[in-house]
Formats: sequence, structure tokens, C-alpha cells
Amino acid sequence: MKVRTTLVDVIATFAILCTGALAASAGTGPIPWHVTEGEPTINVGKEVAFFVWHSGNEAYVEVTNVNSKGDNFTGTITVQDGIISLPQGIALEKGDTVTQVNPQELVFSFHTYRGLDGLKFNLDRAASQISMDLDMDARNPPHIYAGADRCDIVSDQASDGFLNFIVRADDETPFDWSLTAGEPEIPVGKQNAYFVWHDTKYVYVVCTGDSKSLQYFDGETRLHTAPITEITAMADNSTYRLLEPNIMRWYFETADGEAGVRFEIGSSASRMGLTFHLDGVYTPHVYFGANMTELPRNDDDSIVFNLTK
Repeated sequence: MKVRTTLVDVIATFAILCTGALAASAGTGPIPWHVTEGEPTINVGKEVAFFVWHSGNEAYVEVTNVNSKGDNFTGTITVQDGIISLPQGIALEKGDTVTQVNPQELVFSFHTYRGLDGLKFNLDRAASQISMDLDMDARNPPHIYAGADRCDIVSDQASDGFLNFIVRADDETPFDWSLTAGEPEIPVGKQNAYFVWHDTKYVYVVCTGDSKSLQYFDGETRLHTAPITEITAMADNSTYRLLEPNIMRWYFETADGEAGVRFEIGSSASRMGLTFHLDGVYTPHVYFGANMTELPRNDDDSIVFNLTK
């Protein structure tokens, strides 16, 4: 397979596919809950933002502001297939409120000056989705930062103003990264499948098809606590786009051939999520490592690996 060493722009052939794929990252699809993992650095009184993060089953929503006269920060939090328990305010002043409307819904209202206000609550492990409508003075806030990485997810609000987080079963119990070790023998042109593996330097995501007609493979890599670097398209029919330093989408086009990308991950990376699609829907086979192990994936065709073991 010929390796290309320069960034390949998304070509016109992929226009429809790419438009749909990028839209999925900007308000039309749920955000993986693991994106909010870990306490962020908050510059109290020096920035205007919401912060959404969690540690284990304890979730936090905090705000800080720079206006000495204060602004109103309000929100609604709901969960599906679970309950919210033990809601508590954090550093609240007179007039700030946190109210549990029912077991699955919280509302809050803070008047925040050059300080910090917030709330925390316990999230039932049965919860499958968390939705948050977060506003500043009845408008979208300038920033909503998620997790220790401070990923700005304000543009991921859906048309109704909500941020929707999907809580995947493997967010807390990811698979061991060692399962992806070693290059597999790829049966090029004999089946529709992805192959994912790593060596001492790179991670590889490669696909092959079994059709005489072109098929479109697309997906996403999400890295926690480190950037994705040194990305290389491995064929002319392989393109990619770095959406954030730690989020990459790939777009492959092939019939009965092969396409793919390789990339490096930072030494501080703790977790990697991968999502796989074929012609915009479920991919029948994804093989990992030299042993070509198949692992269970989620409803959205995603899987998460622990990189720290």
C-alpha cells in the first residue's frame, strides 16, 4: 500500500458523505459521555463558560464569569433509563437554586459574578443518555467545556438547545489496548471489513471491500488526554480531517481494494474511542490486532479502549 505523507483535502467525490459526517459532530448526534471525564482547570473570575465533567458516577456542572454585575446562568438536566440522586449546590449565594423536578430532571439558576457557582449529582449507572440545556442570560453561552481536556462542545447543541450525551456501556469498562497489537493479514477484496492494529509507533485503521462498485467507509477516532498526531493517508482513496486536536474523522472510498490511515497518539493518552461506518450504516466486521479479534460494539458502532494498561 502506497503511503502518502501530506494532508489530503476532502475531495468532491466525498462531498455528500463528508457533509453528513461533519453534521453528526455538530449538534445532530449524541456526544460520548467519556468526553466529560475528569476535572477541568477553571480560571475562576477570568473566563465566561460552563464546565461539564464527571468522576465515576458523580457529575458536575459549574460556571464562572467576569462580569462584576453578574449574569444569569440557567439549565435543565434530564436523564434516560436512570435517575439523578443527591443533587447539591456548589459555592452558591442567596437566590441561586438547584431543584430536582422529578427523579430524572434537575433545573438550576445561578446569578454568577466574578466567581464560581455549580452543582453536582450522582448519576445512576442505568442511565443511557444525559441531556443538558445550558443558557446564559437566556441565550447560548460563549463556551461549554467538557472534561479535563476542556473540549468546547457549545456547537454540539441540538436544534432544541440541548446537549445530548450518550452513556455507553463500555465508557467505564473499556477493552484492553493489547488486543490491537500486531499487524493482521488482510484479505484484500474478499470482504467488507475494518482492521485496526498498532505497532511500537503507529495506530492503523484500514478497510477493504468486496464489491465491484465503490463503497464509502467513514468513522471517527476520539482520544482522551492527548492529541492525535502524525496522521498519514495510506492511499489516494483515503482522506481524513482533524476536527479537534484529539478528534479525527476518516473517509475511505474503495470497491474491492484497500484504504486507510495511520497516526500517532501522545504518551499521556488514557482512552481511545473508535466509531465505524460503511455507507453510513453498521459495519459488519471490525477486526483488531494480529489475532483479528472481533469485539462487541455499541448501537452506534463504537468501541472504547483503555490505553493505560
